[in-house]
Amino acid sequence: MVNVDHPGWTMKVKEAFLSLETTLVLAVGSAALGPGIANTHGALKVFLCFLLALAAGLLAWSAAIRQRWLGGFTEAAAHVSRRVAGSGHPVLTALKRSCLDQGTAQHTSPEEVRGQVLEAARKVCGKRNRDENRATFFELRGSDLIYADSRGRAPSTPRERWRGRAPSVEKPVVDWVKVTRNVKPDRVSDVSQPNSTRGPVDTQATYKSYISIPVVSGPTSFGMLTVDSPELQNFNEIDEDTIALLSHILAAAMAHQATVANQLIRVKAND
Repeated sequence: MVNVDHPGWTMKVKEAFLSLETTLVLAVGSAALGPGIANTHGALKVFLCFLLALAAGLLAWSAAIRQRWLGGFTEAAAHVSRRVAGSGHPVLTALKRSCLDQGTAQHTSPEEVRGQVLEAARKVCGKRNRDENRATFFELRGSDLIYADSRGRAPSTPRERWRGRAPSVEKPVVDWVKVTRNVKPDRVSDVSQPNSTRGPVDTQATYKSYISIPVVSGPTSFGMLTVDSPELQNFNEIDEDTIALLSHILAAAMAHQATVANQLIRVKAND
C-alpha cells in the first residue's frame, strides 16, 4: 500500500526521455556531430546538420520540462526557504514546549504541536497551488481512524471516520496505518485511478491527489497525517521526506503526552 503512484505510458516516455542516460547520449551525440559536419559535403552534411539541430532541440526541450516540473528555479529556491526557515521553527518550538515537565509554566499541549504540524504540512508540501492544500490528522481509536484536526482548504470538510472493521473497503487503509515498522509515505497522484489505496472516492471529494503517512512512535501508531490537493500529480519525493519528518515530530509530542498520562495514573494509583 506504499508508493502506489503508477504513471501512465506518457509519463513513462517522459521519464525515459529525461533520464541521465538519454541526456548523455544526446549531449555526446551533439558533440560528435560537429567534426562530422566539418569534414563532410553535400547531402550528408545537410543530414548531419539536421541531426545536430534535432539533438539540440531535444536537449532544450528536456531542460524546459525539468524547469517546469520543479516549478521554476525561483520557485524551487523559495520552496526550500519556506521548508527550512518558515514552517520549521514554530513546529520545533511547540514540540520543545510540549516536552517540558507537566508543571512548567510554558507547557504546550500536543494539540498545539498538531496544529503547527498541520499548518507546516499544508504550506510546504506540493509542487504548485499550496494555498489550496488541506492537511488533516486522523487519530487511531480502536478499529477506526477518527477525524481530529485539519488546516487549509475551506469550506470543504474532511470525512469523519475511516472504518477498520470488516467488511469494509476502508479496512486496508486502517490496517496500513497500524503498521509500526518500515513506515513509508503513501503517495497517489490521481485518486480516480484504480491504483488509489483509498478505494472508491466520494463524488463530492475535493481532492485529486494526496500524500499520507502513519504517525508512529516505537511500537505505537497514533493515527494518519495526510495532505491532499485539488491538483493532479501535486506531490513528489521531496514531499515524502517532508511529511515523514513532520509525522515524527507529531509522534514525539503524542508519545510524550501518553507517557505523562501514564505517570499520572500510576501516581494516583499509589496515593
